[in-house]
Amino acid sequence: MKKIFKYSSVLITFVLMLTLFKVPVQAASASVSVSSGQVYVGDSVTFTVSATGAGYVNISGAVNTSIWLENSSQSFTVPTSSEGTLSVSISGVLADFTTEQDVPVSGSASVQVISRPQSQPSVPETPSQPSQSETEVTNTETTTNQEEQNTTQEQEQEDKNQEEKEKQENSEHNLRLASLTVSKGALNPDFDPDWYTYDVTVDSSVSSIKINAEAQDKNVEVKGTGKKNLKEDSSTFEIVTSSSETEETSTYTITVHKRQKGQIVKDKDGDEFEIINEEIPSIEGFEAHTLNIDGNEVNGLYSQTKGIVLIYCYNAKQEANYYIFNEEDGLVESFYIPVTLFSKSYAVVDIPEDEELTTGFKEANIEIDGQTLPGYEFENKDFSNYAIFYLMDENGKSNFYQFERTLNVLQLYSKSASITQKQYLSMLKEKSGNQKIMFGLLSLDVLLLIGLIVLILLYKNVI
Repeated sequence: MKKIFKYSSVLITFVLMLTLFKVPVQAASASVSVSSGQVYVGDSVTFTVSATGAGYVNISGAVNTSIWLENSSQSFTVPTSSEGTLSVSISGVLADFTTEQDVPVSGSASVQVISRPQSQPSVPETPSQPSQSETEVTNTETTTNQEEQNTTQEQEQEDKNQEEKEKQENSEHNLRLASLTVSKGALNPDFDPDWYTYDVTVDSSVSSIKINAEAQDKNVEVKGTGKKNLKEDSSTFEIVTSSSETEETSTYTITVHKRQKGQIVKDKDGDEFEIINEEIPSIEGFEAHTLNIDGNEVNGLYSQTKGIVLIYCYNAKQEANYYIFNEEDGLVESFYIPVTLFSKSYAVVDIPEDEELTTGFKEANIEIDGQTLPGYEFENKDFSNYAIFYLMDENGKSNFYQFERTLNVLQLYSKSASITQKQYLSMLKEKSGNQKIMFGLLSLDVLLLIGLIVLILLYKNVI
């Protein structure tokens, strides 16, 4: 009986020791990665040095420094100025937290720097389109006429404002308004008691508008407010302030313009967009382009480098944006938001269906380089420093880009991300599995320990 207790105790103790030390560990190591395997002259590239363990890592090559890393990483952005190969090498000794031993580490990474291609895709021939010189002449004449008209209107408004200001300065009474509002649209410019002429633009479907106004002096009478019916094009209304003690008056003028309904185009999902067929705000790298949509001429923009056509439209929320338009299919393909990030030109565009992000991400408005853009964030708070954008570069190529908030670095997501979606899901699965194993082993250890204690007690009773 004593032998049974003895052997059982030894066996339980042996298994207990095995399970206690069967915990996943990771040896000390270091690595260096690069954001892209190939870049153009003039672009920047980012090298990231990572370490498991603790110690100084010596860095040489395109980056020359020595840094302390402790289960962490650090990135270095390097500009390129000529063709060739940029390399970064690392070396050092790291302390392994598990074995308490010093482990020598080394590694390297390199990137090929090439000249930017000079050849550009040719512009597709469109016999029905006017030549570039004719288009430039037409655009110049239209722009000149519009500028002259705007100058005349501005001068008339300036004269009107100056006249009213002088009347107010010479008046014994304060005839200024304290407030002036409209029920539809918005005053342009914003209300100022010393500014007397305003423009308001409303949708073509609006048939009436309500004007509200209050005087600074409660004894001053205000006329011309209330509900006003609108004409088909533009309507002008006067809000007159007057004093009951004198015959002096002051006049504020509001001109309401009806925006005519534009031509409707759709995307593949059937969503409608209203074309703004007026003067389109210019974008660097694009030239004026005339489209033919359902027999109607539409003003657009064309980029020879990107090979895309843009039209300017209102969406369902009446927000004016650029949109990529497919002339062959006659459909809107994507919104197009031109932005400049870290001195480079990009555009925020729609993500194709076959590349959409799904698990592990959420849509968000993200602040980057002094502006707020639509993008994506990781749902896991461990990656709160990272954000994802889908951008079109200056050559018309669209990719996911990763933004690291701490280092303020924007990189291609496919190669430089701290973790890809597949790796992210794999990491969560591995983490969950490790936790289950550890809890299982801990439970087994507790049971074995209880069994060992019971055997010891029984052994003492037998003796």
